[in-house]
Amino acid sequence: MIRGADGALRLLRKPSDKFSASEWLKRDGDDRDYTAAIATPRDGVRCDPDGCVARSGEGMLIASSSRALALAEDCATATIVVSAVPTRGFCKGPKLVIDRFDVARNGAYAVWFSKPLRVENVREMRGARPWNVWPRRRASAQ
Repeated sequence: MIRGADGALRLLRKPSDKFSASEWLKRDGDDRDYTAAIATPRDGVRCDPDGCVARSGEGMLIASSSRALALAEDCATATIVVSAVPTRGFCKGPKLVIDRFDVARNGAYAVWFSKPLRVENVREMRGARPWNVWPRRRASAQ
């Protein structure tokens, strides 16, 4: 998700989990159906089968990689990369890289496009609790 110039949340693509998408919108005070919140090229979002790219109001390029094929280009050009596939230290150029293991370990992320970037995740806010089983960080990870 990304926040559009009008302040409304935009889904980068059609969600696989419609309930979660609807909940995100509802918690943001947005009563739109999730289908009305899917970003379009008019919103500055371009998608192909390998992922999506969007530009923030501050001019930062955000890439959402769905497949490993997209990582080389996304890592070379984007300021922020959010990847559904493991990056395993491959992605060195962006200011921020979040991959599937980061999300599994830390939960959802929120990013503010300020200088410097401000990043929060669920684990930082909630803290490590005995009943939460967190995946161990691999020694070769970033």
